[in-house]
Amino acid sequence: MSLVHLGPTIDVHGGGYDLIFPHHECENAQSRAIRPNVPFVRRWMHTAPLGLGGEKMSKSLGNLVFVRDLVKDTDPAAIRLALMNYHYRIGGEWRADLLRSAGHTVEKVKYALRHPAGGDVRPHLARIRAALDDDLDTASAASALNDMADTAINGGSANAAGTINEALHLLGLDIEDRT
Repeated sequence: MSLVHLGPTIDVHGGGYDLIFPHHECENAQSRAIRPNVPFVRRWMHTAPLGLGGEKMSKSLGNLVFVRDLVKDTDPAAIRLALMNYHYRIGGEWRADLLRSAGHTVEKVKYALRHPAGGDVRPHLARIRAALDDDLDTASAASALNDMADTAINGGSANAAGTINEALHLLGLDIEDRT
């Protein structure tokens, strides 16, 4: 199926770390048996779970936080930004305060896009790129975005909006001022 739909080699294959054995090892073995001289996957990315109330979130425990519920009261960009505070391989405990903090950052970014005051935000963009290049360190990238918004508001240059939009694109964040 992957050969037909994705080609001979998949650049990134992801899933929960609980799928490494036996699922991903079996999938890899089967694919390499069909095409022994062609790599099946260039990069495997296995994610750690998030917890809630001291236990792993799971359907069987019924302790899940659903995005469909969060978006009723929260900007989707804030949800994504809050999740960026967890490293994909480490996971952690879901904390609602990160959602509130991310919401504040989103509002700051919106304000910075409307009212850049003068100063260089490009070093923050370099920090975001470096963080993403460092094993997808999204927590550091999110922190750099927050600092970028502060710099833009407190002394950003006229071209700050373009640089902020470039950062948002890198982070996969859709932040628009809808007011």
